[in-house]
Amino acid sequence: MFRCLTNQRTQLSPICRATLFDEEVRFSENIDFRVPMKEACTQEMKTYCKDIPHENAMVIRCACTHPRLAHALATI
Repeated sequence: MFRCLTNQRTQLSPICRATLFDEEVRFSENIDFRVPMKEACTQEMKTYCKDIPHENAMVIRCACTHPRLAHALATI
C-alpha cells in the first residue's frame, strides 16, 4: 500500500500527501523501519553501532559512516 501511494503521490489529496510525507520521514529516521538494511546488516550493526539508539537516524548514520560498513550499505 505504501509503495502504491508513493507512486500515485500527485493524485493524492493534500492531507493524504502530507501524511505520506510524515510516514516517509519516520521510516527514514529509524533503522527498525528499513527492514532490508536491518536484516542484511544485523551482525555488523551489533558489532559497530551497538550502543547507538535507533531513533533519529542515528544507527543509519553510524553504519553509513563506519568505514567497514559504508561500502556494503551502498548496495542495499
